[in-house]
Formats: sequence, C-alpha cells, structure tokens
Amino acid sequence: MLILGACVIAMMVAWGVTRLMMAWAKPDLPEAARKLHTIPTPTSGGVGIMAGLLAGTAVLLLTRLDGASVSSWQAFGACLSLALAGGA
Repeated sequence: MLILGACVIAMMVAWGVTRLMMAWAKPDLPEAARKLHTIPTPTSGGVGIMAGLLAGTAVLLLTRLDGASVSSWQAFGACLSLALAGGA
C-alpha cells in the first residue's frame, strides 16, 4: 500500500511540474527546415519526470528506510545517482 501511495504522489508531482513547465518554458518553434514538427512543441518535460521521481523516492525514503541499515542507504544513493545521471 505504501508503494502505491508513493507512486500516486510521484505521478501527481510529475503531472503538476510538467504542466508548469509547459506553461512557463519556451516552446520549440518549427522555424528551421530541419524541424519535423509543424506546431510549437513544449520542452522541458523531463524536469517534471525527475521531480516526480524525487518526490516518490522521498516518500519511500522517509517512511520505509527510517531505521534501515547503511547498506540500504548505499543502495538508495547508487540508484538515485544513476537516475539523476540518466536525467541530465
């Protein structure tokens, strides 16, 4: 049940931040001949995805890993580092 709650929070945060980025970020305009799209395309959606990932992970971290051993924290740090590196 905890994992489902963390997933729902992650989804809501990702949706909200993505909506904000679509409203605030400058869209990619189809002004060059090399562009494949014909209408302005929103950019920076990855920011919302990473915000959702971090929110869901924080929920799990604060509720699940409260008394965890050092190896659990090391595994969490390694997974978070890989996720952040993949989003950059």
